[in-house]
Amino acid sequence: MLKERIAQLDEAVRQAAAGLLPFALVPDLCNQLKAQIGIEERATQIKSGKALLHDARSELKKKLCSESLFSDIPSISQKQRQN
Repeated sequence: MLKERIAQLDEAVRQAAAGLLPFALVPDLCNQLKAQIGIEERATQIKSGKALLHDARSELKKKLCSESLFSDIPSISQKQRQN
């Protein structure tokens, strides 16, 4: 009978530990974890934004250095440039 009761209580403790009880026991730690996750999420967003801007900058630089950028503009003679 005693062993059965110990087994029942052991199972009850296991179920409580598997649920939200551990988090309820350490609310300050949960808040710190939540804040840390927010900080890491923001850092990831910033890193992704920087990578996106870097790629856009590279693409724009490539287009601006392209020979075909001004290909549809007629040539200006040396005489016209001096006027």
